[in-house]
Amino acid sequence: MTNRKKYITLIAVLALVAALLFAYLASNGFYGMGSDGENVEIDITEGMHGGAIADVLKQNGIIKNEFFFKAALRLSRKASAVKVGQFVLNPKMSYREIINMLTNYSNDGLIKITIPEGYRISQIAELLDSKGIADKEEFEHEVAYGIFDYDFIKADALPDDSRLEGYLFPDTYLFSKTTSAHEIITTMLDEFENEFSENIKKAAANQGLTNEEAVILASIIEKEGKEEEFTTISSVFRNRLNNNMRLESCATVNYLLDEPKDTLSVDDTYIDSPYNTYRNGGLPPAPICSPGLAALEAAVNPADTDYMYFVADGNGGNLFSVTYEEHLKKKGEVRSGG
Repeated sequence: MTNRKKYITLIAVLALVAALLFAYLASNGFYGMGSDGENVEIDITEGMHGGAIADVLKQNGIIKNEFFFKAALRLSRKASAVKVGQFVLNPKMSYREIINMLTNYSNDGLIKITIPEGYRISQIAELLDSKGIADKEEFEHEVAYGIFDYDFIKADALPDDSRLEGYLFPDTYLFSKTTSAHEIITTMLDEFENEFSENIKKAAANQGLTNEEAVILASIIEKEGKEEEFTTISSVFRNRLNNNMRLESCATVNYLLDEPKDTLSVDDTYIDSPYNTYRNGGLPPAPICSPGLAALEAAVNPADTDYMYFVADGNGGNLFSVTYEEHLKKKGEVRSGG
């Protein structure tokens, strides 16, 4: 058989396979689970490709065959047109209907908002207000008075405008202008519950920390340096706690100030508050911000170091020291610009 004939035969076989695949999709696989079911809300986020989209649909019971859905999406030539947003789908929808929904859906009514790591409740409220998603005062009132059934929320801490501090998980969300403050808070608390995994809880226990203490420590770590330094910062705090030394964290004092400072005054370190770790031993009574996943993991998995001190280097990072003398020397170098 000549090469030309082999090539023609191969093309014919591929065409037959494609035709059979299309026939299967049209008669069977072109439908989701193929049965009645309840509507399911799913999220399509930026950067999701065909495989990831199929995974989400499969996990939520919308489709039963990821391979055929990906094939249908590819054949539709609409893979690049899938929108980012929240979608309400049903298992009885055909693949064509699902694809049309994912590509023609308008999320004009939804507002994307990113809550940065390290934001306090007051900052989250201001951000939501500035985006037109929630009124600041209404949001803060719900934080203080709303009823939320989670193990990590103290049932007797009502009302308390800071009882949810640390637990409104920093992430990117999609909310509409009609989403209530209660729903917004619940969504963020759900995300915290999802991210604060069993592995983190076990690691916290191994460090001799309660879950609450792990979140408090993570919130301080979040405010004290760059993410790449988190485990080292964590080691300093663990070493100081293990040696009955005060944390002396500027971040905990800044939590008490209306306007945070790069450099605290001596008077600042004498503020009478249980959050002032210059004056009080151990951890403060509650988190000082919403820590991200990296800080949570660092809090329960500190690096193995002998560092007892660190000082900001003026460039967003820190200089670490084992001895107080070394620490004083580095502080002097920073102040002198050396």
